[in-house]
Amino acid sequence: MSIFYVVPEHCEESRYHLETNHAWTSDEIFEYDLANSFAGDCAQDYWDNHDGWESNWPLEVHLFESMEAEQPFYKAEVKMEMSPDFSAVEAAQ
Repeated sequence: MSIFYVVPEHCEESRYHLETNHAWTSDEIFEYDLANSFAGDCAQDYWDNHDGWESNWPLEVHLFESMEAEQPFYKAEVKMEMSPDFSAVEAAQ
């Protein structure tokens, strides 16, 4: 299945496509609490593939059922969580 999303603050005219591994309908999406998960996946896609690293987070993400849908079925504010990343080098003796 597919989800389409917009980040209104940066690309209101651009609707991006995200492929998902879950078959869903907009009616059941809230029963399974998938909407927040999908919004997070869209934010990751925006970061990785659409210059999202240049944005000031949090960002609002609007989810759509299709490329042609006029209204989003879900709107979310997505915050970016920072995770520490560690690397090591041999210490001087």
